[in-house]
Amino acid sequence: MAYATVAGLLMGCYTLGRHRVRHPAALATAGSLTALTVNLVHIDRWARDGSPGLPVLQGTDRFSLGLYAQTLVLTVAIMGAVSAGDAVRAREETRRARAAAQSRLLATERRQAAQAERASIARELHDMIAHSVSMIAVRAESATYRSHLRS
Repeated sequence: MAYATVAGLLMGCYTLGRHRVRHPAALATAGSLTALTVNLVHIDRWARDGSPGLPVLQGTDRFSLGLYAQTLVLTVAIMGAVSAGDAVRAREETRRARAAAQSRLLATERRQAAQAERASIARELHDMIAHSVSMIAVRAESATYRSHLRS
């Protein structure tokens, strides 16, 4: 049961870090304080009730560093889970930002290509109309010259 509880705690910390519910430092601190509180409750119960196969703790034995090793291990595990979740979130945000930047760049390139194509078509149309108008002017001029020669 204890392993399932620890696994659930670590998965919860990973999920909270992944979805950035709170700042990762706040999550790690809260998780560490929770682990310390649970450990202190266990030590207090052990000191009061005793446990089969374990010696009864005396007053000063409660401050033995060996009793707090569980808290240290859980704190490191919690920090690792929160950090892993935060790293995954940051990597996905970076990937999304890159994709958005690439999309904007592609849209800009498409707009510029469309503008260049419109400008090219406008130049060609201008050249065709200018040639047609100049041909009309030449024919009109030659028509007046021909009509003077005939008369």
